[in-house]
Amino acid sequence: MKRHLLVWALAVAALSLLVSTRSAAATCGESSGAIRRDNLRSDAAETTFYYSVYTPPCYDQNTSTYPVLYLMHGSNEDDGQWGRLGIQPLLDDGIAAGTLPPMIVVMPFGEWLANRNQFEGVSWESVFLDELLPHIEAQYRVDGRRETRMIGGISRGGFWALEIAFRHPDLFSAVGGHSAFLDDYNAPPEYNPLRVAQTSAEISRLRIWLDRGKDDFAAPGLDLLDERLTERGLTYQYTVYPEGQHAPEYWRQHVGEYLAFYGASLQTVSAAPTPPPMLFVTNTPQATPAPSTPTPSGAKAEGGFDLFLPAVAFPSLLTSVDGGLLAGLRDGQAAPKLALDTTTAAALTAHGLMLPASTEIVADDALMNVLWRDKTRFTLLAFDRLTTRVRVLNVDEQDVLYERLADYPLAFPATQPNYRSDHLTRVLLSGVTALTRLTREALDKNGVAWAAEAIAPYTQRADFFHTSNEVSFSPTCPQPDGV
Repeated sequence: MKRHLLVWALAVAALSLLVSTRSAAATCGESSGAIRRDNLRSDAAETTFYYSVYTPPCYDQNTSTYPVLYLMHGSNEDDGQWGRLGIQPLLDDGIAAGTLPPMIVVMPFGEWLANRNQFEGVSWESVFLDELLPHIEAQYRVDGRRETRMIGGISRGGFWALEIAFRHPDLFSAVGGHSAFLDDYNAPPEYNPLRVAQTSAEISRLRIWLDRGKDDFAAPGLDLLDERLTERGLTYQYTVYPEGQHAPEYWRQHVGEYLAFYGASLQTVSAAPTPPPMLFVTNTPQATPAPSTPTPSGAKAEGGFDLFLPAVAFPSLLTSVDGGLLAGLRDGQAAPKLALDTTTAAALTAHGLMLPASTEIVADDALMNVLWRDKTRFTLLAFDRLTTRVRVLNVDEQDVLYERLADYPLAFPATQPNYRSDHLTRVLLSGVTALTRLTREALDKNGVAWAAEAIAPYTQRADFFHTSNEVSFSPTCPQPDGV
């Protein structure tokens, strides 16, 4: 039941849906669309989500409505990923040549939420469907019908695209999973595309595209979805290209084919009258919250400081920052990679720092976006504002709290400190600790203290230390020679 790529690439002929928009394009003189960036404040997730939107040539010179394509990014990427893969010139050229219909393409940044296996309550699905999609379709001239709404994504974004479309085929006409990362156990059955593909009676309404390169590590999950869709007797497209890994070089080569698939999904759609006003509630821009009043400097509290620690977006590869850079910041020198939110900037200023004019200061709810878009950037956060969305950096490869606090330049005396060493409970969690063959003999020979001496300085810092062993013992495990 699979259809080959040429079935979709052959033609996206003259679409009755496009007559008015192409006529407008012919008269306004524009040959290029535009990508703009905007944001939506999610009250449910308490996060400002950014998104990039491609609007076709002549969008601002006419009143036509357009099909819409939502494209999700991969893990540790952002709303700029599709732009970096070259989607805009391909859209411009395809629309100009008549091989692609004029369309709006929305590329949302799922930030921390899209990277979580979180499905109940507030999830990326709920934010996308309940907040972002209505916002987009109220702010932009989107046709608004299921037949002209499509969704797709790369890697982790491919998972979300398939998850959302498979669960809501009444909202989308086509879905694409480009190197989609799928696993039978990374989501509850009612949310997992691999399971929903076996049970949903409605996914037969969708046009489905799956693809990967020959050497893509996501192959097992896509192959399994291929099997399950085949078992259901569904019509879909699964292309395994003879070359390609799970990497930007592969996706960049095939964005044109992806767009041809989405464009072909519109070829039987008839033109729609201008829809009545949307009933969606439009989210108005939120005013930047006033920074909280910082605690003024004063007498040093017993065992406590106002402590500001360097931190990065959790997936950043940075592990340490130069102590001289932080000391220079206290003396008014610039730190080129530093970004501060307004609350931190106000608190540091209240403690006597003269921040250089070149310091980038952003609204509190925009800081994470800055850090996720450029993972070489770092920030400073008060100790009591640290969350699991950031990772604290060492200073000169040393842990501030255990090795550098005595001379750390960004610890200030305070009457109501945000950090008190005597109020901390330290919990240390280790990874899997496996007992392997010959371990017993080594312990008998060298002693338990020998085995633990390398990690002892770290474990002794904790009030509670937890280690796990997830390796089962098998009575039939073969023994090595001589044992």
